[in-house]
Amino acid sequence: MLTHRFDSQHHGRQHAERLRGGGGSSTGSDKSSANNAASGSKTTFNVLIVGATLEDGINPTTKREAEGFNTYAKNQVKEAFPEIDVVFNTIPWDNASAKLQTTLMSNGTDLFTMGGAFIPEYYKEGLMQSLTPFLEADTEYVYEENFPANFKTHPNCTSYDGTQLLTLPWQCGNRIIIYDKQIFDDWGVEYLSEYPTPEEILEKTSQMTGTNPRTGAQNYGLYMAANTLNMDYVVPLSEAFGATECTGNFGDPANLQWSLNSPEMVETIQWVVDAMKFVPPAASTGQSAENWGTENNDIAIYFNGNGVSIMNNVRNTGDESLLERFEPTMNVGTDGGNWTPVDGMGMASYLTGDDAQTA
Repeated sequence: MLTHRFDSQHHGRQHAERLRGGGGSSTGSDKSSANNAASGSKTTFNVLIVGATLEDGINPTTKREAEGFNTYAKNQVKEAFPEIDVVFNTIPWDNASAKLQTTLMSNGTDLFTMGGAFIPEYYKEGLMQSLTPFLEADTEYVYEENFPANFKTHPNCTSYDGTQLLTLPWQCGNRIIIYDKQIFDDWGVEYLSEYPTPEEILEKTSQMTGTNPRTGAQNYGLYMAANTLNMDYVVPLSEAFGATECTGNFGDPANLQWSLNSPEMVETIQWVVDAMKFVPPAASTGQSAENWGTENNDIAIYFNGNGVSIMNNVRNTGDESLLERFEPTMNVGTDGGNWTPVDGMGMASYLTGDDAQTA
């Protein structure tokens, strides 16, 4: 099937297919496709990517030209699939789940990207279809030739009961802690340990919030994207404090056992409250980290983040000294773990294996 081949060319955040409306009913998109086929015109395929930039422009951080998804569609997708008009749409990450649900209920997209934790619930609500019957029917597409086999049973990729594959990986990576050695040096603070504790992070964060003694610029000791959809930074923190938020299966909500008021969970949330004293004010809306990973960075520690912006800046500027300046360390979860500790390594292992290298 077309969409399966389209999917296999992209690695990124979890994405899900929705070729027909919830419950299998025909949608406006289906009727349009049928009419297009009858008239000989191209089929339109709508793709919604959360947080995407559609038009070409200047990257606000690197000040360099950046290609938008619409140009990508013209230069890449059109060449691969000349019989289809692929239309990219986007919504911001802020309140993305609610906006996406509205789009799905109105049959507004055929394919979409979203954080994997939300996908099983969308399927349960009848907002999307399973990929399983399409994969079974497509004899040309072999899942294991495109993704690690264990992703077929990952809880972020399947229905609550584990019987239906709902998504294909669009982006996989580990959440880590990264710190700016230059800011630590400016303040005379000892670098983070390899396995920092929440207490260590909070203590050192408090020492680097204020006017930088060397540059005179405002510094913030910590950054967390406080508007993250599922507060994923709570996962490693709860592990560090020994908290269990919930036990049970979300497919059976009546039997879930919540422990949100346990002493360990209260301690976890109190750490977040205390840490917010040292983050930039606009972190509450996911802003203020625009200079992170650049020579003008003003944040000492990025908690539960990744190295994407740093690597992009190195690629765009050629300044490899940034790789020495920004140091990664383990997260605070069990054995340095984080939200999805094995997914990134699983994908990395697969992509460097013989099968993927020769594909």
